[in-house]
Amino acid sequence: MSVNSGYPNGGGLKYLITFGEPDDKTAEAIGYWPSGINSERVGKGNPQMAEASESGWTGDVEVRRAETRNFIKALVQAGVPTIELPYPDHEVMIEGGLTYDLEFLRDQVVSRPDGSVLLFPMGTPHRMPEKPFVESVYGAMGFKIEHLNIPHEGGNIVRLFMPDGTMWAFSGTSSRTSYRALQAGFKFMAPDTGRENQTSIGVRKGRALHVDCIFKPLVATVDDKELVTFLAYLEGFSRNSRQRMERAAHYLKAEIIEVSADDAARLVTNGVLHDGHLINPAILSDQKKQALLESRLRGFTHVPSSQTATVGGAFHCLTQELWYPHPIDQKDMNERLMSTGYFTGRTPVKIHNNY
Repeated sequence: MSVNSGYPNGGGLKYLITFGEPDDKTAEAIGYWPSGINSERVGKGNPQMAEASESGWTGDVEVRRAETRNFIKALVQAGVPTIELPYPDHEVMIEGGLTYDLEFLRDQVVSRPDGSVLLFPMGTPHRMPEKPFVESVYGAMGFKIEHLNIPHEGGNIVRLFMPDGTMWAFSGTSSRTSYRALQAGFKFMAPDTGRENQTSIGVRKGRALHVDCIFKPLVATVDDKELVTFLAYLEGFSRNSRQRMERAAHYLKAEIIEVSADDAARLVTNGVLHDGHLINPAILSDQKKQALLESRLRGFTHVPSSQTATVGGAFHCLTQELWYPHPIDQKDMNERLMSTGYFTGRTPVKIHNNY
C-alpha cells in the first residue's frame, strides 16, 4: 500500500491540470452527457450513480459549468499552480469515439517529477478511445511517455507528499485494476523501492470504483506541528488492507477519521490538498468529525461537485499532478496543444498562479 521515496525533491515545478468549463458551442451541441448514463457505464460502487442511472439523469450543463468555475476559483485562491485545459472540439470527440469521461484526467496516467508519465490503457470499453488523445496531448506538452500494456486506472493511486520531500503512494486493486498493474505502477513511481515496501489496498466489491473513493491521506503543518490525517471509509477496505492502512497510520502518527457510507458516496475522500489546504467536494455529515478534520488542516474550502460526483468522480478524479523543468509559457503551451488537432482555439489554455 505504501511506497516511501524521494519525491518531489530534485524534480521540476509542480502543476495541477484540469479541464475548464465547456465553451458555448460544445455545451449547446451536446449538453453535458448527450447519451445519459447507465449502470454498466458508471459502475455500481456509488449509490448516487445507481439512483441517477435508474432515473435517466443526464446532468445539468449550467450547474456543471458553475461548479467548474467555483472549483478553479478555489484552486486559484489557494495558490495552486493550475493548467486549465479547454475541452476538445466536439466534432473531433465524436469522430474519435470520446465521451465526457475524458475529463477524469486522474485515470489516464500517473506522473513523475522527472517529466515522465505512464499511460494506462483503459479496461472500460467506452474509455479505450481516450488513449490516442492522451498520448497526443501529453506528447505535445513535452512529456516523455511510457506505456503500460495491462489495464490500470489512476483513481487507484493516491499520493501523499510530505513536507520533508518524501512521497507516500497508496495504491490498490478494484474491478478495473489488477495486482500486476498495481505493481507496474509502483515500479514507475518509485523504481528504486524494493517490493517489500509495496503493498496493495483491496477495494471491497460493490463499495467503490477506485481507492480515491474510500481513502484520502492528508498532511498539514499547524502551529508548527506536522499533522497527518487519513480520511477512510473503512467498510470499503478488505480486512487485510485495513490492517495495512492502520500500520501506515501508526508509522506516520496519523489520525484516522472514519467516513460513513453516505459520505463516501458523496466523495468526501476525493478532494485536492495543497500546502495543507483541502478543497473538498463534500463536508463530513458528523459535525464533530468535520471540526476535527478542519483543526488538522491549514484551511478547508467546500466546493459542491454534484454533477461529476453523481457519475463517480470529483476533484481528485478531475485533476492530475504534472512537473515541468521551468515555468510554463502560456502562449507556447497553447500553440503546442492546438497543433494536436483536438482543439478549436476558441478557448485557450490558461495558466493560473504560474511560477
